[in-house]
Amino acid sequence: MSSGSSAPDPVDHLRQVEAGSLRYARTRLLGTWLALALLAILVALALALEIRNAARIDDQAQLAASRAQTTGNVGVSRSHDIVSYMRGQRGLAGVPGADGKPGTPGLPGSRGSLGPRGPRGPQGPQGNQGQSGQAGAVGATGRTGPAGTAGDQGKQGDTGVDGAAGAQGDKGQTGAKGDTGAQGETGATGAPGAEGAIGPPGPQGPPGTDGAPGPAGADGAAGAQGPPGPNACPDGSPLTQIDVHARNPEATATLLVCVVAVVP
Repeated sequence: MSSGSSAPDPVDHLRQVEAGSLRYARTRLLGTWLALALLAILVALALALEIRNAARIDDQAQLAASRAQTTGNVGVSRSHDIVSYMRGQRGLAGVPGADGKPGTPGLPGSRGSLGPRGPRGPQGPQGNQGQSGQAGAVGATGRTGPAGTAGDQGKQGDTGVDGAAGAQGDKGQTGAKGDTGAQGETGATGAPGAEGAIGPPGPQGPPGTDGAPGPAGADGAAGAQGPPGPNACPDGSPLTQIDVHARNPEATATLLVCVVAVVP
């Protein structure tokens, strides 16, 4: 079964694509050549303008030089005429001679050499404005102009984020001692400090006054019997130890007596 419309031929499609590519390439090449031609025309016009300006500057320089030379030649010629007149070598036109009468005209001089180029004629009418040339090279930076007047102070901006702490600078010189400030209020008592080391004993102070006698203490216990003392009895009376019973039978007192005589 055949369909109502035939499928497109791939070869024809490729030919159409190739033809479109060729047309695009030709159009692009033609546009490139037109752009190059336009650029060449602009460059030629710029060169023509530069040549014309250079010729105009040359003509102006030659005109100024010619005027300066003509002025110098006229001044030299007049100076020579005045010097010749004062020497009596040649008179001046329209000036009486020594006898007060004008002299006879002199013979015509020989034909002089070709004079300098005459001044340039008046400038002709201004021609039509030419096309703008290419931009010249950027000139050197001009001198800095004088500082302008200070403007009004602007509004204070928002506070920026704190920057990182900078490096610590060098220690500055010690400033002069300031005046003693007013004495501040007494602060709270601090905590007791640690006990310090015992210092060296100080010098002995003067003896104090005798105090009042204290109350009598209780009787102490009887001490042990001491050794016998030296013999203090007279001759013929030996030292004898005797025990004497007191009212308390358990208490006994030991006495040392000198026996003078023994009574039976």
